[in-house]
Amino acid sequence: MQFNLSEIDFLSSATKAFVDGQTELKNLIGEQHPFYNIDEAINGKSDFSVQHRQILVDELLHFYKNQLQDSVISEKVINNISALKNKNTYTITTGQQLHPCLGPALVLYKIIDVIVAAEIFNKKYPDCLFVPIFWMASEDHDYDEVKTIKIYNKEFTWQTNQSGALGRYHTKDFALFFDELISKVNFNEQALVLVSQIKDCYLSSSNLSQATAKIVNHLFGEKGLVVLEADNKNFKSLFTKVMIDDITQNNTNHSFQNFSEKIKTQNLSLQLNSRAINFFYLTDKDRKRIVYEDKKYKVLETDIEYSETEILELINHFPEKFSPNAVLRPLYQETILPNVSYIGGNAEINYWLQLKEVFEAHHLNPPHLKLRSSYWIMNQTQSNWLKENKINPIELLKSIDKQDRYKLINLPESEYLTFLIQFSELKTQILDYTSKVKLNELHAISEKSKEFEKLLKKVNTAFEEKSIKENEFIINKLDKIYFQTFDLNNIQERHQTVLELYINCNAIVDFLSNIHAKFINNAQIIKL
Repeated sequence: MQFNLSEIDFLSSATKAFVDGQTELKNLIGEQHPFYNIDEAINGKSDFSVQHRQILVDELLHFYKNQLQDSVISEKVINNISALKNKNTYTITTGQQLHPCLGPALVLYKIIDVIVAAEIFNKKYPDCLFVPIFWMASEDHDYDEVKTIKIYNKEFTWQTNQSGALGRYHTKDFALFFDELISKVNFNEQALVLVSQIKDCYLSSSNLSQATAKIVNHLFGEKGLVVLEADNKNFKSLFTKVMIDDITQNNTNHSFQNFSEKIKTQNLSLQLNSRAINFFYLTDKDRKRIVYEDKKYKVLETDIEYSETEILELINHFPEKFSPNAVLRPLYQETILPNVSYIGGNAEINYWLQLKEVFEAHHLNPPHLKLRSSYWIMNQTQSNWLKENKINPIELLKSIDKQDRYKLINLPESEYLTFLIQFSELKTQILDYTSKVKLNELHAISEKSKEFEKLLKKVNTAFEEKSIKENEFIINKLDKIYFQTFDLNNIQERHQTVLELYINCNAIVDFLSNIHAKFINNAQIIKL
């Protein structure tokens, strides 16, 4: 059951304006801008640096050889990596923070999107090759945001006292995590095999990046998906020009703020704020902001500080010590990849739109933007019940207010509500007429009508409560389905995990890939 996300209260105003092609935003960005136009995005990357391509291939091959040496690497992955040397090979990318067991279901939806998009583009542009990329946002350091996952409504937390970039965390602490998971969830034999395989990925890895890459490769390698670890000195050596400009000249902040204000004038949402300096200082233990104070470049919460000469030398010799924030990470990505399309979620699309002038300021070609797919998955029992009661799942998804939900089950309408509306209209007419002819009884009429109107409201409420009580079973059933599957205040794709989806349907990737390739809209309600 297909629909557009714009139909429900799901997207930020800027992302909605982008998806809907609203004129105000399109005029601001430009109708032919790569954000909107895939052909312009491809054209912009047609002369992507030969040197950057070679470094990209070398580093990817090195990563797979040294970090995934005990994994099965498909021929399609190796061929895709090798092809990136060619000028007619491009990438389609999505990315995500590193979560235990890949995290929420939306990560799976992103990955399926890039795989399917690459297949579609390969057919549409037969003279080119498009390689799907999963960008591990391994330098993010928000442990609290990713540490907990839910499996069948039971919470499991990865407990560790480490700090800094998540991708550098060791994985020894996952032994306890999986012991608890296996002891508290009654996995069937097939599910236990999958959980054990994922556990092995963690316990055989030196850090979270390596473990995540192994899992992604295990699940999606046959589809040709290439995993990229950007926490890499040679990759960052390609980004030093932007580092120097941002840290010493603050041009990123100026461009970002300038275009964000233009978006704001159209009453559209802003997702990100930039800073004067948009880089962190990265070590094995910490990822701390860099600021400029008292003519020194200082690392917050430390005693580290540099003169301008010292920090320029550090950038040139140790670029791996500098980690871009969310404002500059997209530019880092577009520096090292011949990337023509980025597939992201609601918040990601929102902040990529704010980067229009930042790309221009740094003379980098941006990619086409595509909002990732979203799915609401019903089980067969839920689907049958809604069908039997003639309830449209899309209308249920839209029904945030419980009164709107109850209308879907055709509860008897109160005649008293009609009487109330009619009486209110008549009262207004009488009071208007009485005031014009200036009768002294106006106040008495007003008071008596308020009293009667109040009584009608009370009777109407009593009727509705009686109707709800008589239909309590069906209402409770509807509420249960709504809160299990359709609640937009607790979005399914954020609280259901990739692991749970695989356990429920081990053919989930092929299933979603097949239906995704057949529809254009970016949302579907499906049953499994």
